Amino acid sequence: MIGRLVIGYSAVFVINSGVTNHQSPITNHQLMQLQTIVPIPSPNFSISHTDKILTIGSCFAQNMSKYLTERKFQVTANPFGILYNPLSIAQNLTAIIENKTYQETDLFYHNERWNSFDHHSDFSFFDKKSTLKNINENIEKAHQQLLDGNVLMITLGTAFTYFNNKKPVANCHKLPAKDFKKRLVSVAEIVQNLSEVIQIILTKNPNLQIVFTLSPIRHIRDGVIENQRSKATLLLALHQLKAQFEAVYYFPSYEIVLDELRDYRFYGTDLVHLNETGLGYIWERFSGTFFEKITLERINQFQKITKAFHHRPFHPTSEQHLRFLKKYTQITAQYQKQFPFLDFEKEIAYFKS
Repeated sequence: MIGRLVIGYSAVFVINSGVTNHQSPITNHQLMQLQTIVPIPSPNFSISHTDKILTIGSCFAQNMSKYLTERKFQVTANPFGILYNPLSIAQNLTAIIENKTYQETDLFYHNERWNSFDHHSDFSFFDKKSTLKNINENIEKAHQQLLDGNVLMITLGTAFTYFNNKKPVANCHKLPAKDFKKRLVSVAEIVQNLSEVIQIILTKNPNLQIVFTLSPIRHIRDGVIENQRSKATLLLALHQLKAQFEAVYYFPSYEIVLDELRDYRFYGTDLVHLNETGLGYIWERFSGTFFEKITLERINQFQKITKAFHHRPFHPTSEQHLRFLKKYTQITAQYQKQFPFLDFEKEIAYFKS
């Protein structure tokens, strides 16, 4: 029987219908390029486990912080909670570098919780003292990380900003809309506010590298067209900042999603936020950009410990599982001794238990 020749979009191949040793009539066939790969400029620095990293910004920054933390990097993530607009980010970076202490007058009571207009609702508590304690402890930790750190990662989400008494707010905490004025801030405003605080930060810590990203998450509540205007505004501002400061690097996560991940299979059920596949792809591009070979090898080593930590056996008291725990107790203790600046406490405690 003669084989059927089938021509696909990206290759030519033969379905053999009984003929043995049948060779394809086309050899060395060049696959079609079905993806636009975004070129990423090589940074003049790398990121390793010895670096101290501070992240601030949108939920995309939160996700990247999670990836870094799970791989044992030294990360202080979003000390004000998730932030979206550039003016609040600039304002809060100023509070961090000044090591601001929040007072009772900085809070307001709403929905049975004490809230701050500078913070995400994750920092709202029923008790005023608990709210202030949590806020100030996080600022103090972030302040030290910024002074001693090597990398500051900032992710901008939207140029639409809410104002209360002419002051930008990070979160409206479900107060009535009449209490706020919303507007699209200009490129000039963004550049002015961020450049002022960057200048101060680099004066305090001249060795700091600043990585900006533009969140690929669409803010469709503002409107689809409005979201595009917002992203374009942020993009113009970021490239002005990049031209202004040698220490500023732009990582194109926004462009990677638009050009390399043009498919809803990379999104969650809301069709707005990236799913684990999409985030994992961005992480791989990030890793390939900032990590040297030795860092990638250490990540692989540490992830074996993380996988073992999350393993839940069917028979916890079996000899096999006890040997498993003993093995990883020794391995983790060895890494803790080798890397005393990293935190393996919870893993060691679990394996010993």
